[in-house]
Amino acid sequence: MSIFARMSRLWLLLFLGAVLALFLWGSARHSRAVNTDVTSFDQNGYLYYGRLLHETGYDFVGDRNRMPLYPLLLSLIYQPEWSEEEFFVAAKTANRIFSAVLLLVLWFVLRSHLRRHAAANLLLIAAFTVFVFKAAYVQAEVLFYMQNFILFLLLCRIWLKPRLTGAIAAGLLAGLAHLTKA
Repeated sequence: MSIFARMSRLWLLLFLGAVLALFLWGSARHSRAVNTDVTSFDQNGYLYYGRLLHETGYDFVGDRNRMPLYPLLLSLIYQPEWSEEEFFVAAKTANRIFSAVLLLVLWFVLRSHLRRHAAANLLLIAAFTVFVFKAAYVQAEVLFYMQNFILFLLLCRIWLKPRLTGAIAAGLLAGLAHLTKA
């Protein structure tokens, strides 16, 4: 590997590290300064659903039109000894970390379709216009947006090169997206 290839990888790691660090700092600040009320934006509904899934051994069916995938993820971090406020803080932290992981996935998806500069621009736009604000809330939006973006890419690929495997992948992802947010 040439010195230029090593430097290029180093700059890429530094770029991704800086984006994720700034993203985590900004979303933590938004979480502490703005999102302080568990009853705002239906967050307590997701927490309630996740807690009941955990407490009933995943027998809880749910209520209204709240879909089960995001509460299922919340139920995996829930601890029975937590108060509602402790669960709220832990869920916000988990959602911020999960959003950072989704940003990394987004980088690799963008990079597989675009040149490095265009992928970096789109990553920055997504991270600091949508993700940084939505990651601070206990809501399914970040996961739902990511699923729909990848689904869009899969459907574009099916349009250009129809294949059974692509159709199956798109169908599975569309089903997961519906289970995330109807």
